Amino acid sequence: MKTKFSYPFNVIPAGPLPPGSQKCNQSHGMPPRYYFATLLIVLTSLLLNCDGQFADIESTSMPKNPETDIQNDQMSGKFPNDEIARVRKAVAPYHNMAKGIEAGYDTEVTGYRTQMGFHYLNMSLVDNQFELEKPEVLLYAPSPSGGLRLVAAEYLRPIADLNNPPPAPEGFDGTPDVWTVDTEFSMWTLHVWIALQNPNGIFAPHNPRLL
Repeated sequence: MKTKFSYPFNVIPAGPLPPGSQKCNQSHGMPPRYYFATLLIVLTSLLLNCDGQFADIESTSMPKNPETDIQNDQMSGKFPNDEIARVRKAVAPYHNMAKGIEAGYDTEVTGYRTQMGFHYLNMSLVDNQFELEKPEVLLYAPSPSGGLRLVAAEYLRPIADLNNPPPAPEGFDGTPDVWTVDTEFSMWTLHVWIALQNPNGIFAPHNPRLL
């Protein structure tokens, strides 16, 4: 839920044009009709390559099976598979957003945030305790079929003095979880992408699949 820092989109820089497509003229001894035919072939090839790139991007925008994200994660250290499974089970009813609201996740506090989604806070859970099966925030994002879908859970720990924050909270077993300081809300925060695979890691604060 950070807004103090800028997280730009990943931009794929344009590479050099294929050999022969930067400069080609009659001084090379190529007749005009062959020059234009060659130019047409090169442009067609470039367009086909671009179409392929966009197809790859589109195919990765759809959610994968969340049960596979742990195996795909490349983080080092002891990975808390059992604890993540417990979180998934605890929040499973809230894939139905109406049930999440009924359970107290009824306050949207950020609006839509790029690479995060909407943050629905359960204010009654905000305290100084880490409760594995009771995340303080649920993150929802637009679904391809319409409406909103659950994508992640988030844990909060208030910080009384941002100039002298306490150590990062003890969270999941091992070292993979990544707590970050949210200067907007004066909180330690921890995201867990339990329902949308994150190429940056299941505990990363931002998910580039959410534009």
